[in-house]
Amino acid sequence: MQENKESQFFTNIDTDKLCKLVEQAKESIIYAAPGLRFAVAEKLVEAAFHLGEEMTIVCLDADEKSIRMGFGDIEAISHLNTHGININHISNLRFALIIIDGEGYSFTPTALYLESEQSTSLGFNAVKLMPQQAQEASTRLSPAAKAIALAACKTSEQRAEVADTIPEIPNNPLGENTIESIESSIKSNPLVKFDVTRQVRVYSSYLQYVELSMTGAAVQRQKITMPEALQAVGTDKTKLEGRFKTSFDLLAKNHELSSKELEKHLKDIRDQFTSSLGKDRGRVLLVRNKELFLQKIDALKEKLVKHGEAVQKNLQQSIDDSKKAITDLYLPILKVNPPERMTIKVGDPTNDAKIKEWVMDQLDEVFPYAEKLIKKNGT
Repeated sequence: MQENKESQFFTNIDTDKLCKLVEQAKESIIYAAPGLRFAVAEKLVEAAFHLGEEMTIVCLDADEKSIRMGFGDIEAISHLNTHGININHISNLRFALIIIDGEGYSFTPTALYLESEQSTSLGFNAVKLMPQQAQEASTRLSPAAKAIALAACKTSEQRAEVADTIPEIPNNPLGENTIESIESSIKSNPLVKFDVTRQVRVYSSYLQYVELSMTGAAVQRQKITMPEALQAVGTDKTKLEGRFKTSFDLLAKNHELSSKELEKHLKDIRDQFTSSLGKDRGRVLLVRNKELFLQKIDALKEKLVKHGEAVQKNLQQSIDDSKKAITDLYLPILKVNPPERMTIKVGDPTNDAKIKEWVMDQLDEVFPYAEKLIKKNGT
């Protein structure tokens, strides 16, 4: 006949089992673990009401790190504190112990950051303590737990042995300020969703988050606001007209210094190697393709370096060419219809050289120098 699971030496302890054990308590409860769930905290509060607070011993690693690992809930700690159950703080506690009326288990608690309780429910994470082991653990756990072990002794020999044993873990009551500090920290930086985190960990060996972007290369998007004096004159139908509004494209649409080919190359890499997880969730790369992906990125970087060198070398000339083209465009227009402000400045509105000089002066005020533009964009 199969042995009852609760009497087995190797068994499983989870939240449901802890709740059932606490409900069975008639004399005392000793619980030590990195943390506890709210359901267990509720059962402990109910038990303490009947047994007495002094007969309900709770030792926890009441630290934000433990809570973020998923060993327990800050709400559970607050619930115990609110109902007057003292918590002995044991820093970096990672084993767990539950002793009910002198009988108990040593078990490994589940960190929800790593796995769910359901995933371990069919396995073993606990061993049943022999009566002497339970007494020894209670005696050495804390002064309060030792008092319970001493009260449970049935013989004078046992009583003398327990009395002579010094608890190995000192009393360190958890303060209200510590609880409030943890609550405040979690409120400002909420806990991760453990189920989502576990899924990410499972797939992390297959997928890697990737963010691809290129900044500072698109000098062709730089626009120049045309001087008011020239806006008022207007333009004739010319090949430059497409670049004119109240602003002027610094470079022509298909200029050799345009970064559009680089941007297309980057888009091709993004589309070929990465997949979107949805809006605002980023993109992922199959790890098996990472080496080839990095080769493509390195090749793009080489092109980007060459593009930067070309921009450094030729941008000022391109800017000067644009200014000359605008000047040549406006020369005949200004000679036919000279604005008053130009006439005042140049004196002779029919002098080509002076008109060109005046137009150049207007453009110099709005056109950038290549060196400053390059520094601004980080090209």
